[in-house]
Amino acid sequence: MKTKLFTLWIALTVSVGTLFAEKVKIGNLYYELNAKYYTAKVTYQELGSPHNYSGLTSVNIPTTVTYSSTTYSVASIGDNAFYGCSSLTSMTIPSSITSIGDNAFYGCSSLTSVTIPSSVTSIGEWAFYGCSSLTSVTIPNSITNIAYGTFYGCSALTSIIIPNSVKSIEAESFCGCANMTSVTIGNGVKSIGDLAFRRCNNITTVTIGNSVTSIGYESFAYCSSLISVTIPISTTSIGTGAFRECSSMTSVKMGKNVTSIEENAFSGCYGLTAITCEAVNPPTLGSSVFNDVDKSIPLYVPVASTRTYKSADQWKDFTNITGIGGSSIETKEEDVNIYYLDKNESELHSEFVTFHMPIAPVIAGFTFVKWIATSDNIKEGIMIKAVYTSDTLNSAPSVYTNPSNPAQKLIRHGNVYILRDNKTYTLTGQEVK
Repeated sequence: MKTKLFTLWIALTVSVGTLFAEKVKIGNLYYELNAKYYTAKVTYQELGSPHNYSGLTSVNIPTTVTYSSTTYSVASIGDNAFYGCSSLTSMTIPSSITSIGDNAFYGCSSLTSVTIPSSVTSIGEWAFYGCSSLTSVTIPNSITNIAYGTFYGCSALTSIIIPNSVKSIEAESFCGCANMTSVTIGNGVKSIGDLAFRRCNNITTVTIGNSVTSIGYESFAYCSSLISVTIPISTTSIGTGAFRECSSMTSVKMGKNVTSIEENAFSGCYGLTAITCEAVNPPTLGSSVFNDVDKSIPLYVPVASTRTYKSADQWKDFTNITGIGGSSIETKEEDVNIYYLDKNESELHSEFVTFHMPIAPVIAGFTFVKWIATSDNIKEGIMIKAVYTSDTLNSAPSVYTNPSNPAQKLIRHGNVYILRDNKTYTLTGQEVK
């Protein structure tokens, strides 16, 4: 039995040996060779000693290598391949490479630039961690994911463009890229991971693609130079502390599908001068979302939802909530006499109901008094007309045409004038009773 087991062990060893040779050195690099597919992986000398390339300043990875009269295509850069090679300044990656492994260039602090060919479809976690001299990197359209910590601490990077092919940006992927000034996130990205751009202190502009649904925990926290941000219509959630301490940010615009904003998301954004939230229903807020934000700045919300925001937790703390969108902009609340009809079209009763009123046209020589309802069927929308008084009543005509806008005509009714123009003013859906 022992003889049979020993024989089997030898057979397995020989079989495996035909597929993966021991690490071999060819030129100045080490490789793992796959004899079945005739491919080679760039690697290091032995596990636990990835610093065997110390002293190398320039590496030009070939597309093929030959060993024992057999040619292999160099298809990948393995995990930890150039880990800690602090003297490495330049790297040429050929188009035969399809993957870059975890920690492949971890701590290559002298590496200044790298071009990743379009043949590469995956880049591993922490692949370029601490490459503090890396001033530029091109991410090809073949990449679908920016892995965990890929470019963490690449403090010399000045900008990054993430192509539309990328679907997700994982946690800490660009964290601590302190000299980055601009970020463009492609339209294919669905999620921005936790701490993804945290402490990118010099970012002034961020373009977020229109497919992003979630912005993670402190993803842009402490980006103290960020001036403004537009959160796209695709986004539904903004994570805890997402824009925390973005102290230079003056404006933020949130798309209409945001439903939740987690705690401290905009805490410390004391430079904000305006906030726009296009969501009809006020997003649910965690604690202290707008801590340190001046509550007297304009908060722009859908005109039909102003009253809802004025009563919603934390949103109601803003004292200048202004309606936007639709055909009117809210100026005040006013009582209008409305006749309600039941489903059988029989009159029930009339009562005063509070509505948000649009801005009345300004007509020289006349003073706006109020809006009046001209329809008694609330189901079909409430049409209103503007009432004015003449500044010189005794000499005012029965019909006055505004010379600056001939479409506007004031029709005299006793001591007041009713505006007729080419617009229909309606309060459909704007009841705030």
